[in-house]
Amino acid sequence: MTATLSDEIRSDVEKSGKMVCNCPLPPEIVNNNIGKAPMMPDFYDDLCKEVLEELRLDFSSDFTSDLGQTEREQLSNRFKQFFDHSVYGGGLTRSKLSFAVFKSLNPKAEKSEVKRELSVLMSIELLQAMFLVVDDIMDSGETRRGKPCWHKMPGVGMGALNHALRLQNFVNLLILKTIPDHKNLNIILRTMWETIQTTSDGQELDKVSESSIEFCTFSRYSKIVANKTSRYTFYYPISMALILADKMDHLPEVSTISNALGYYFQAQDDHLDFLDNDEFTGKTSCDIREGKCTWFACKTVEKLQNNPEKLKRFSECYGSNDPNLISEARQIMLDCDLLEEFQNFEKEKVTELKSSISNFPVKEIRPALEFILTKLNGRKK
Repeated sequence: MTATLSDEIRSDVEKSGKMVCNCPLPPEIVNNNIGKAPMMPDFYDDLCKEVLEELRLDFSSDFTSDLGQTEREQLSNRFKQFFDHSVYGGGLTRSKLSFAVFKSLNPKAEKSEVKRELSVLMSIELLQAMFLVVDDIMDSGETRRGKPCWHKMPGVGMGALNHALRLQNFVNLLILKTIPDHKNLNIILRTMWETIQTTSDGQELDKVSESSIEFCTFSRYSKIVANKTSRYTFYYPISMALILADKMDHLPEVSTISNALGYYFQAQDDHLDFLDNDEFTGKTSCDIREGKCTWFACKTVEKLQNNPEKLKRFSECYGSNDPNLISEARQIMLDCDLLEEFQNFEKEKVTELKSSISNFPVKEIRPALEFILTKLNGRKK
């Protein structure tokens, strides 16, 4: 009897109690407090909440145009709703990583300086919210973080694009307002602008690679991931902290390890989508329906090279809206033993990343990189 996806998942649960591969990490990483990044001061959580609330108020009340009281209240209420829905609710892992790097390089920084820098580093969470809103629209998403996507909320629709655009511009104003005299201000702004453009390029490459297995190659996949995921998820948080601390000698090495972390992170996202459990992940599964260039699609195409008939049928099913064809495409992928293949990939990737981190040239931030690897290992959403 051919295994179904639910059978595979049930088998995984019976064996390990988890749906996601949990690869072994060295004791020096495992023994860390996984929920708290290294170098985090005791007041970090309270300060983080304080900074986020200040950003929320600034975003929803700072208008550059001449508006009356009624208009201000209308816009302010809508922007607060958007901020609460789209910014709050995430794990804030990117800003934690960024702050951990900054604090590792500035262990004696005063609380006032820490708050100022955290406000800038928190910009990644605002950009993350902006990217997710746009991504959900492009992918026709239904749910995100266990609730309807912002564009699916009553009275929002395509107005979500305007909200995302305003949030992006707010990040510019935030940085200019918070650190107007920083010696590296121009570099910080350029890094932020380049991150937005690079991610936008990656989003577009992801989009034009849909619905044809011609583009389901690991070469194309690597390019999509490097632009769409790695840049803003890892390079931006780490490099911003280094630039703020005026430690910019090893940005090329940051780019290299960010690409490796991003590849692992995106492959995990593909894994979670493939498991097709909205309640478990909090996000609508749509990669097969949209014919995405994912790790699983690339591996399927690679393994079917010696079976042209099966490959042709997969091409006919992959990227279809027909539920029966979607199920058939998934079954073809399961028949290629992709869940086992992914477990092997994940083990190899963790080993590779452990080695890269242990040899990273800036020793002070190695604990922060170990922290993020620990957070990624075995993640479920």
